[in-house]
Amino acid sequence: MRGLIKQVHSALVCISWASKLKGFSASITTDHLATYLTKDWFTDEHENQMLYLLQKEVLRTRRGKGIEVCDTFFMKRLLDIQKRADKPDHYASSAHYAWL
Repeated sequence: MRGLIKQVHSALVCISWASKLKGFSASITTDHLATYLTKDWFTDEHENQMLYLLQKEVLRTRRGKGIEVCDTFFMKRLLDIQKRADKPDHYASSAHYAWL
C-alpha cells in the first residue's frame, strides 16, 4: 500500500495544479483531482468525469455500436419520469423533459 501511495504521489507531483483539465467537455480545473484521493470524491461532477472518459473509450474501441453512455443528469430525469408514471402527459409535454 505504501508503495502505491508513493507512486501516486510521484505522479501527482508532475501535474500542474493551476490549469484546466484537457479532454473534457466541461471546464474543470486540475485542483479537482485532489478530491479523488479522499473519501469525498463521489459527487455528480466526479461521476460525470468518469462517465465522460468511459464514453470516449467506448467510442474509440467500439465505435459506439449502439452503446450510449449518459451522464448522471440523464439518469435523474429518468427517475423523475418514473415517479410521475401516473401522469404521462406531464413529462410528454413539459419543456423540462424535452431534451430526453
